[in-house]
Amino acid sequence: MAKHFETHLYTFAVALTQGHAILPANLAGMRAKALMHGHTEAECSGIEANPQAYITDGRIVRSSRVTFHHFDNDQEARDYRRIHSTGGWIFVCSDNGEATLFPPHMSPSHIRHHPLVAGQIGRLLASA
Repeated sequence: MAKHFETHLYTFAVALTQGHAILPANLAGMRAKALMHGHTEAECSGIEANPQAYITDGRIVRSSRVTFHHFDNDQEARDYRRIHSTGGWIFVCSDNGEATLFPPHMSPSHIRHHPLVAGQIGRLLASA
């Protein structure tokens, strides 16, 4: 297994500490590359929350707070996810088109059984 400082997450973490010296588009590209190389949305979100912890000793700080966001339609949910770089799956209800954005650490099977959507017919939109 690669050492934490030999990963794309490490490069992403260092870039996050550079402030305005790194363009947002470049940060997004580094995040996408980490995801493409097998890292998860939850790992990327943890790095964004505290990049210095990862740089120092490879720790990914996970928030103890889990949030769900509800929207009138899937486009609002996708826009929110993109603007705030939250990651996560979006469940779109077939009945009314309303959408719920779930945290990135939740799997599709967990989402389908979650009380917010259990028993509803709908589709899941993967994180872009």
